[in-house]
Amino acid sequence: MNLLAQFFVEGLPATQGSKQFVTRCYARDSCKRLPQWRKAVSVMARQAYKGEPVKGDAIHAGFEFVLPRPKFHFGTGRNQLILKANAPRNPITKPDLIKMARAVEDSMSGIVYHDDSQVCSYAFLRKRYAEIGEPIGVLVHVFGDNE
Repeated sequence: MNLLAQFFVEGLPATQGSKQFVTRCYARDSCKRLPQWRKAVSVMARQAYKGEPVKGDAIHAGFEFVLPRPKFHFGTGRNQLILKANAPRNPITKPDLIKMARAVEDSMSGIVYHDDSQVCSYAFLRKRYAEIGEPIGVLVHVFGDNE
């Protein structure tokens, strides 16, 4: 595998996959932030990858989502920057990891690869809380089969 692109997209990751039915025949994605998020990912993908979209080859992706830690995980007053002992280590609540990955995959279609159906595996796929002072967003790695 060879690295095609690597970049970080800052911002609160959006999900793609849950639908909200507006009428019997029309459904839209339930995440209102999705269009802005997909545009941000597309812009960063274009900056990181200058070639033609890969066509006809397998793609392997790696996504690390860095999410904000809720305020109630921290103490108050002079302890506002100290994590409580009972604060969870990993985000085990929404947003759903696969739905966040789906939004990023689709955003790179036509830019890094021809279609997101070319993504055959994940080199890594995880979500975690941001450390104090660390920006939230997603770290993206895209690998191709060609050398």
